[in-house]
Amino acid sequence: MAGDTQNLQALSTYLDGKIKRYNLMFAVNGGIFALARIITSAPSENPLGKIRLTHLAIGAIAFTSIMWSRICGLLILMVNKYFKPEGKRLFHSWQHC
Repeated sequence: MAGDTQNLQALSTYLDGKIKRYNLMFAVNGGIFALARIITSAPSENPLGKIRLTHLAIGAIAFTSIMWSRICGLLILMVNKYFKPEGKRLFHSWQHC
């Protein structure tokens, strides 16, 4: 039973961490879309200085890639540490990370 309790706590930790990372990723990307709206609303007068849509797009791509790799890294860590025998059955899509 101690192993089951530990596995449930590990699964809860993984899910909490994943949700926090997703929330952060969506909040930052939402902010980038808001900045893009500000930039495109007055193209002659950019209130953000020299920041262009290209810069925002590159930043969003980089941030999303980093967050995706962190979420996959967390999943691989949890599978290897807590769910090794049944990890492939429990997280059948983790090989895509």
